[in-house]
Amino acid sequence: AILAQVSIKVLLCRFRKRTMALLAWGMLLFVVRASGELCSDDPSDMSCLQENKMLLSKMQKLGGARIDVEDEKTSMEDLMADETNVEEYMAKDSASPWTMCFGNLDCKILLGGRELFKPPRENYRDNCIQKNCEIKGKESGKELQWDVNQWKPCDKFFIGRFQGKCVPKPTPAPTLAPTPEPTPEPTTSPTPSPTPVPTPPPAPFWTKPRITNADCEKEIPKKNAKNYLSDSQMRRRGKDYNYRDFCIQAQCVAKGKNWNQEKWGCGDDENGNAECDGYCE
Repeated sequence: AILAQVSIKVLLCRFRKRTMALLAWGMLLFVVRASGELCSDDPSDMSCLQENKMLLSKMQKLGGARIDVEDEKTSMEDLMADETNVEEYMAKDSASPWTMCFGNLDCKILLGGRELFKPPRENYRDNCIQKNCEIKGKESGKELQWDVNQWKPCDKFFIGRFQGKCVPKPTPAPTLAPTPEPTPEPTTSPTPSPTPVPTPPPAPFWTKPRITNADCEKEIPKKNAKNYLSDSQMRRRGKDYNYRDFCIQAQCVAKGKNWNQEKWGCGDDENGNAECDGYCE
């Protein structure tokens, strides 16, 4: 409402100055035409000189009226300079999210034609709406700006004044610190399996019990007998060996030994059959 009053005062002042200026010039023309032109043909004519003095006196008075108009114009501009202390003026009603009402003409008077938007907006009043939001922010301790999508007219008739809604300036997204790459765990060398202590071979031994040919044939089938002793291995007797020799060799092989065929012993069992053993080494 205060800004509207200032705008009306400015318009009335301009209208009054122009009216008074036109009136002063109209009176001057009227006086000149009514009095006639200044006498210049005969400077010695006393009556003409008297008329010239009277006409000049009237023109000086009218000129003084014009000077008064100019003085009034200067004082009005000074008055406007005092009333357009923009920040003090716009700081009023800083609690409301809506700005004051601005038109294009009164906004130019307030800001002196300065552009706050780059590129400039179509309606100059937008600069005052934005400026009003910034000043509201200073008063409330916040950073505010005009949401250009929120505005509404202030007048029922088409005068052209609008107001906008102030919103907080968006907080810029923080720059995230780069995520450091994880330190790879050191590759540990596999723990070597302990070298097993070798099992010492058994000591040389004599086979037990002594065995007969018949008992050996029961333990080792003939088809498997050659797996233990071949004909070439029967050094002691060549092919004339006893079947029990296979069982003696089988006992030696089972414990990682071989039968020393030079070492053997025999006797008779209870039935009188020969039974023998051998030395494994």
